[in-house]
Amino acid sequence: MSVSIREFTAADAAALRACFIGLQDAEREFEPRLRPGADIAEEYYGVVLERCAKYAGTIFLAQVDGEVAGYTSVLTHVPYEDLDDPPGEHAYLWDLYVHERYRGQGIARALLAHAEAHARTRGATELRINVLARNTPARELYRSCGFDPHLESLNKAL
Repeated sequence: MSVSIREFTAADAAALRACFIGLQDAEREFEPRLRPGADIAEEYYGVVLERCAKYAGTIFLAQVDGEVAGYTSVLTHVPYEDLDDPPGEHAYLWDLYVHERYRGQGIARALLAHAEAHARTRGATELRINVLARNTPARELYRSCGFDPHLESLNKAL
């Protein structure tokens, strides 16, 4: 298996939308209240491009034998905005997704490493990512790649 990571181009739009659908549907396994991926893919595509433009972001695609196997998007200049935040900005790994048939082959780690290196070259000194609390595989991956918990959000059904 030969994995390569490259920047997204407009010609990849359909493959990226398929990744959005896969990501959302995978996250629904952990949070069933989320909408189906097909229902949000088109709007999400616009939001991703808009945020990348606003925060110096880049979308990277992982390819295996010419087929898109997953993606990540990294925003490299996200300002802290709340009064109780530190001054400055950070990089934010907005999404990370690998198609189910390619999982367990190191592709997510490769995307993470690529995004981290990219953020460093853009001057970032901190990289953040959010993950659903019930997504144990992703939480373990991020911890094994050097991410530490920062903020925990708790919910209570009423």
